[in-house]
Order: sequence, then structure tokens, then C-alpha cells
Amino acid sequence: MIKTSLFAALLSLSTFSYAQELPGNLCTGDWCSEQQKAIWAEFQAAGPLKAEALPSAYSGVCFHSKPYYDPTQEQHAIAVFDKWEDAVVYGGSFSFMATSNPYAGLSVADAKKQYLKYEAKYKLQLLATHAEADMNPGREPIWRYWMKQSASGDAVLLVGFWQPQLLFCKMTRHAN
Repeated sequence: MIKTSLFAALLSLSTFSYAQELPGNLCTGDWCSEQQKAIWAEFQAAGPLKAEALPSAYSGVCFHSKPYYDPTQEQHAIAVFDKWEDAVVYGGSFSFMATSNPYAGLSVADAKKQYLKYEAKYKLQLLATHAEADMNPGREPIWRYWMKQSASGDAVLLVGFWQPQLLFCKMTRHAN
């Protein structure tokens, strides 16, 4: 049952072209951990990324679904956003098995220097309901992120698909 639900969710994601739509319910069935379900619920309730609040950096927890990761094990990530030309660019990093958030103390300026590249490849699609990044457009493996922002602007919720892995992140805003 768990493998069937996970397979169905991954199969539905693998059929995405560079679509301007959100994936369906990624936590269908019983294969998502409680932590992943909570982030997914917050993601669904959140709004679009607010480009007027840029540059910004967010870091926090992620929970991954892959055979060698425990979906209840807290991992960490940082996401950095800035305006560039007529677009918004995105950069970031993931940390695995750290005992605490290694990005927590970074200023926005330092996060930009370390994790942001001002290149067309890193442009986000800012849509009415969310932001979307295809990090490997038109090629396998599929490597895509969907992002939303809390109403207060204090958190970014990121759902990602690294074929065949799903990830769910909740990151809080860094001080400028």
C-alpha cells in the first residue's frame, strides 16, 4: 500500500512538462510522515511568493522521502531570492544529517554571496498561486521546486521533486 501510493504520486509528477500548475496531493495514502503532512498542509494554505520583499533568505527544516532517508529525520535547507533583470532568481543548498540548522546565522548579504547565481537558469516563474523552478529543464532527471509564502511573509514552504525523491521544507526568514 505504501509503495503503491508513493509510486502513484511520483508517476503523476514524472508526467509534468514545464507546467504552470501545482502537483496534486503528494501526501496521499500513508507513506508521508506526520512532519511532511504538516508542511504539505501549510503549503496548500500559503500564498504566492512576494517579489516586493526581495532580496531575502530563508532557512529551516526539510523532510525527504527516499529509501535511504528517514522521512521523520530533520534535514536543513536555505533558499535565497533576489531580483535580477526582469525576473526573480533563486539559489540555495541542502544540508543532511546536521544536528542543527547550519544556515541559521547567515545574513541575507552573506547568503546571496554564497548561494545565489545571477544566471537565466536560476530564474523563477512567479505565478498567481506559487513560484516554480525547473532546475533541469527538458531533461532527465526531473528536478523541480514549487514555493509558496506564508501570509506574514515570515516563512517559505518548498516542495521539491528530485526524481524519484520528494522533499518538504519549511524555512523562516533571515534578518537583513
